[in-house]
Amino acid sequence: MLLAAAAACARPLSAQLPASVDYHDYPACLPNYLRALAKTAYDRRIRALAAVTSADAVRQRQRWAVESFWKVAGAPAARTPLNLRTTGSFQRPKYRVENVLYESRPGMVIAANLYLPAGTGLFPGVLFHMGHSPNGKAADTYQRCCQGLSQLGYVVLAFDPMGQGERTNYPGPNGLTRLPSTDDEHTVPGRQMLLTGATATNWQVWDAVRSLDVLLRMPETTEAFGDDIVFELRGILTEEFGSNLRNLMAHGLLMDGECYAPAIEYLWWLLLRLCVIPLQYTQDASADEVPSE
Repeated sequence: MLLAAAAACARPLSAQLPASVDYHDYPACLPNYLRALAKTAYDRRIRALAAVTSADAVRQRQRWAVESFWKVAGAPAARTPLNLRTTGSFQRPKYRVENVLYESRPGMVIAANLYLPAGTGLFPGVLFHMGHSPNGKAADTYQRCCQGLSQLGYVVLAFDPMGQGERTNYPGPNGLTRLPSTDDEHTVPGRQMLLTGATATNWQVWDAVRSLDVLLRMPETTEAFGDDIVFELRGILTEEFGSNLRNLMAHGLLMDGECYAPAIEYLWWLLLRLCVIPLQYTQDASADEVPSE
């Protein structure tokens, strides 16, 4: 990059920067050059979006965006066996927590906590992705959030991101990172991964994809929903053999008009039946238990 910047400084300034830039400020040479590159890319994007004036053009742009993301981040990995296992659990009055391990890739173990509401019935699920807490899923703020969701009747899978919690790559004496920040837990190995053609972004995104697979494959999910409904959810949301709606939505491939498609309407009805109606039954039952004055 420094060679590129030096070469850029050797070219006529008018070809790369606004005339108002004072190039006697040599320490600003590289930042100004990168700023000019960013502005050029931004202007090119604005022109490209202005040219998107038809449904076909929108789909073409969406395909380009998805392909560009995976080209930059690296292609998705294969869906290999998760090897899901439970290592411990404990009970609270309104929920239970299970400590689970699974593999997003062969040998790449992810530690997670599964929060299960008390009682029986059908519960909606939440995949809880952490922020930049050094202790990952053990951060008190995230624990309180997951505990609150489980007490509201949600099944929550909270997993440690790469370089955090039980997945710290550079641990210090206290078990947390010895690097200056959690960001460095991502960027330091990320730079090393670039030498092999991999990216930290790709690994983190794939961790989230496989964690969603875990949530849908949990024995508790099958017990609550049944094999048939779990198969339906996977087919509608995540599997290429089905509608694959989650991936289409997440990658910007779902058109506004397609929100009225049969698969969307069926998903809306299924979620209504699984999430809203059981909550209404619970509220009605609670109201019946209140003694009359």
